[in-house]
Amino acid sequence: MAINYPQEQLLLLSEDDVLALLTPADVITLAEDTFYRVGTGEITVGEMGLMYVDPEHKNNFHSMPAILRHRAYAGVKWIDTYAAPLPGYPFSHGNLVALSDTRTGSPVAIVGATNSTNMRTAGGHGVVQARHLANPEPEVLTVFGCAPRPEPASGVFWRVSPP
Repeated sequence: MAINYPQEQLLLLSEDDVLALLTPADVITLAEDTFYRVGTGEITVGEMGLMYVDPEHKNNFHSMPAILRHRAYAGVKWIDTYAAPLPGYPFSHGNLVALSDTRTGSPVAIVGATNSTNMRTAGGHGVVQARHLANPEPEVLTVFGCAPRPEPASGVFWRVSPP
């Protein structure tokens, strides 16, 4: 059956593509802009879905939808968190973002989101919060959060305020 309506190109960005395009400074700017736009209502955050894949409720998938009204996109972030992963697999990996055009309803992008999630989790949010809420002359930095490793998060901090 032929498709008889306009189709948009579907952009596929791998983790390597994202790392080549997204800098830690970008993550901070985007996190700050997101907080602002959620506050103004330009971004609507939907209800997160959670699905456990095991009877012990140790391994799960989350879907996190949002509408970016100012950009005319709706999307969902799909992540896994595995407290009991198979040997050799990390706590969380294979995260994705799927975006659709809100004007047409067409899907426009599928983006690898594990690296950006790692940078944003403590780095993006943490830097934005530190800029607005923290002691302006700290002597110690402690990084904690749900990212699998602290390096991406602390790397974002160092680019803003080197040790």
